[in-house]
Amino acid sequence: MVFDRVIDFAELCCCRFVLNGGSGRKEKRREGRCTCTPQIESMLVGQSVTFYGAFPFAAHIEVTLSVSSGVLAVEDLQEKDKVKGQGEKVLSISVSSLQSLNDLLGRVSYRSTVYSIKSGDLDVNSQVTVTTKTFLRYPEVNYLIKSIRKFYKDIKIIIADDSLEPQKVNGTNIEQYFMPPAQGWFSGRNLAVSQVTTKYFLWVDDDFYFTSNTSIERFVEVMESMPELDVVAGSVGMYANSFTLIYDEGDEEGGCLTRVKGNYQPIPSIPNCFFTSGVINFFLARTDAVRKVGFDPLLKRVGHSGIARPTNQPRPSRSTNPRKAQAQSADWLKPHRKR
Repeated sequence: MVFDRVIDFAELCCCRFVLNGGSGRKEKRREGRCTCTPQIESMLVGQSVTFYGAFPFAAHIEVTLSVSSGVLAVEDLQEKDKVKGQGEKVLSISVSSLQSLNDLLGRVSYRSTVYSIKSGDLDVNSQVTVTTKTFLRYPEVNYLIKSIRKFYKDIKIIIADDSLEPQKVNGTNIEQYFMPPAQGWFSGRNLAVSQVTTKYFLWVDDDFYFTSNTSIERFVEVMESMPELDVVAGSVGMYANSFTLIYDEGDEEGGCLTRVKGNYQPIPSIPNCFFTSGVINFFLARTDAVRKVGFDPLLKRVGHSGIARPTNQPRPSRSTNPRKAQAQSADWLKPHRKR
């Protein structure tokens, strides 16, 4: 019996061979999604063979595993084990019993040799932290967290909270930081970003929620491919607001900064993505770049006049990074605003 298994790490799934005795038919069953840390050895959980029917005990069984973006190996290899291709792209295992085969398959490891987000090597949990600011909207923020956990069950979530009567937000891998009451939007952003320990953070409003169209991986892919960008943003439902800034230096009395709806130009290498100055409150940013600029705590956004304290401060424009371009997409990350 010879069985070939090509492991496609674009989907990187834990699979189980099901061999139907007599017909020689084989079937691949998906048993949950796995993740591999880039260029770090990872065990391939779930590789095994089940034989239905009378097993031919005298049979010689050979299984071949192959990958395209890394190498395979059997851990704790013994002299008696018949394995070819140790530490290579193609690994062959020869045995005479089902028990021996499953023992070896249970010790197969994979290590990627080519870092590629598209090949499934991206571990979002180690690269991205979700951040938000909340004020008197605990039902909304809890709904947001529930939707995040549906698609990203282990990602860290940081909440800056300046509510008048603070309430504890429960859940795993959630950090909630209480502020003095009504400190404002940008003060909360500064606090949340100050606690981020990952390379990137994803900013969301507390009344958003994730859907099956929400893909943090796609944002990270853009940022990794274009290191000159500090921020990349998506749309909220069908709403993808963006604008450009035009500055007129003026005279000794001062200049004029004009905000114009729209974008500068498309990015040729990335479909539906444009250079722009300001974006909607749903963006992925480089943590170190944003910390260098920060958000002005004197600017207070008045978004809900019924619950936000009055302020005589001017309504701010969206915060922008003057050093770098930003990218905005109409199609990639699509959370929705909870009504």
